Amino acid sequence: MNCFYHPDRPAVTTCTDCGKGLCSECASHSTPILCPECFDKRKEGNIRKDIRSLVIYVLLFIAGYSLAPDDPGKSPEYNPFMIGYALVSIVTGWQFLTRYQPLFLQYASIVIWFFYFLVKILLSVWVGAILSPFIIIRKIYRIVKYWKMQY
Repeated sequence: MNCFYHPDRPAVTTCTDCGKGLCSECASHSTPILCPECFDKRKEGNIRKDIRSLVIYVLLFIAGYSLAPDDPGKSPEYNPFMIGYALVSIVTGWQFLTRYQPLFLQYASIVIWFFYFLVKILLSVWVGAILSPFIIIRKIYRIVKYWKMQY
């Protein structure tokens, strides 16, 4: 089999996604080994996924900010900024906990499930409150990094 892009060269490997034959020069462009089309598809998919996450965070923040009760000066927990940030924190914390803590309750009663989700939501607020700025900055950094990537 010869390289799909250089028919005069022998293929040393194949594209991980589509299976096209690639020569040693083509195989050295990316890790995992991808052809230019599959590289662009993965790049666009990663950019789209991170932008979608940022849009969801912005919409949650706006929803929390706009739905906060208008009670200026009485109590700091009703601050619209904090309510919007709490909504974003719940989502980022939930995603983080789901990624690093697998679901272990396969056969449990409804009461156990209720307490499990209650504890997970409370942990999500705390974990998300700490990690949200870092997660958002990381997603922005990844978008810029993927945008600049060339095959």
